[in-house]
Amino acid sequence: MTDFLKAYGVPREAIIAEQQSSSTRENAVDTAGLIRDIPGMRVLLTIDFQMYRALWTFAKQGLMRRHS
Repeated sequence: MTDFLKAYGVPREAIIAEQQSSSTRENAVDTAGLIRDIPGMRVLLTIDFQMYRALWTFAKQGLMRRHS
């Protein structure tokens, strides 16, 4: 995903990527620890069939609003 973002012009220093997790839940928990205190807009980037579960899991960690 980092390469994808860089290809679309996002500067590498603006990208925070968690790379140690092995599940959506672990990713949400670990990402929360990395970005919770950083102000600004957050973007969740994942593949289409994973988005519903990812949105729910990241919202549970307080990182974004839940969408219905």
